[in-house]
Amino acid sequence: MNPVPAFPSVADAMAAVQAGLRFLAAADATRMSAQAQAEAHQVVIHQWGWTVVLNPDGTTTAWNKDKTKVIHSHSPPIRPG
Repeated sequence: MNPVPAFPSVADAMAAVQAGLRFLAAADATRMSAQAQAEAHQVVIHQWGWTVVLNPDGTTTAWNKDKTKVIHSHSPPIRPG
């Protein structure tokens, strides 16, 4: 597993986090290998110190340790009717 990268700016770091969340939001976790799931968890939760939650509406929300950065995966799915 790779160590945490040193980003040149906060904007670059946030772009990487958002890209990772978009990937995870679009991924079917049941089709990800156990190793891929473990690596994503290890980096985002343990190395970067983020908290990630799955909301009841199917979206995900993530925030850093001091809650100065909050990321929402996407808008809630449109409900029929």
